[in-house]
Amino acid sequence: LMDDLRGGTATNGFITISAAPSTSTPTPIYSNPFIDADVPGNDAFVIAGTFSGLPAATITVTGDIPSGGEAIGVAGHAFQFDVQPNEGSLVLFSNDRPIPATGKLLVRACAWTSTPSVQVFVGLIDTDADGNLIGAVLGMDQLLTTTTLAGSWKVISALHESQTGYVRPFVQVAGNITSGKASFDNIEVYRLEKDGLYSGELLGGSEQ
Repeated sequence: LMDDLRGGTATNGFITISAAPSTSTPTPIYSNPFIDADVPGNDAFVIAGTFSGLPAATITVTGDIPSGGEAIGVAGHAFQFDVQPNEGSLVLFSNDRPIPATGKLLVRACAWTSTPSVQVFVGLIDTDADGNLIGAVLGMDQLLTTTTLAGSWKVISALHESQTGYVRPFVQVAGNITSGKASFDNIEVYRLEKDGLYSGELLGGSEQ
């Protein structure tokens, strides 16, 4: 769906997406630039092996991040995944409390991979008011082929409409044929207004 909405003016029955800049940029209802050097300090929780029970990838928070993403806000620290074939791990954010969620939501993150073989995901999962994961449906953009991310930073994004009224954002990495690395920075969540006009740049796809 997201690919269909970029690069022109289109509608999905809820919002309109334009290649031209929108008249206003919505304020994120959640923004996490990863300013600390550890997982808990970045409002995060690791699920080793993902929900599918894969062997766990190695996750670190590091200031030694790939260059080239400055124009899309990459700075400071990033979550780095070192992944072997068939390994994977997931990082949940908004660990202190879930995000109240009404209407259509957009989640965005800056992502980078060392090889097209590494699969990266960004999304939102429904929770109860205490942050417990109870949603049966994920709003998730799964980039199975990451050729455009190999060696460059890009904003990836997904749309979601909560069934419970609360969400938590997440990123996930899974290994495929060869080993590799993936990095994430700056995860944000926006509430989109019905019949709103939004730019393709906001929705993701910005590349460095």
